[in-house]
Amino acid sequence: MPFLNDLIAKPFRYGGSVSDVFGCYSLAREVLRRFGIPLPYVDTSDFSNAHDEIMRFAIASRIYPTRLTVKPPEIIKSDGTVMTWKDLASTKVLVYVYQDDNWTEIQKPEEAALAVFNARVLKTNIPHLGVFLNEDEFIHSNPPHGVRKEVLATSFWRGPLCGIFKYIGPRLDNDLHS
Repeated sequence: MPFLNDLIAKPFRYGGSVSDVFGCYSLAREVLRRFGIPLPYVDTSDFSNAHDEIMRFAIASRIYPTRLTVKPPEIIKSDGTVMTWKDLASTKVLVYVYQDDNWTEIQKPEEAALAVFNARVLKTNIPHLGVFLNEDEFIHSNPPHGVRKEVLATSFWRGPLCGIFKYIGPRLDNDLHS
């Protein structure tokens, strides 16, 4: 899909939401926008500001996964409260998709369907988002790879796939796919 080629290999950043870095939510939002599908805006600046601290913790937890010697970082949001998994953009989008009548859960992947994965980060069920480009290929952004396309059948993400959602509402005027 040539209209997505400019996104490939862009770096991952927690909370990334600009054209040169992407988190999983901001990439899904941009890809769906290019298909003419709206996804609500979620402010990710608290995560973007905490990216380096989160990555240090993630790296330490992979090195010592059985006996974690590093305490998870306590990220303070701009409003002064402590960040939780409920603050994740992917969690907010998942709640939105379940509640919005313009989205329906489907059983098989298809073009422009939102993919929801269980990332199982540090024994916590964290949603990870991607977008299917066809019945088996999807695009997503995650550390350390950044934005890339993968084939579901041969990917690590085949097991953690836990939901596929199709948008059935009105399309945006800026459908770059057609």
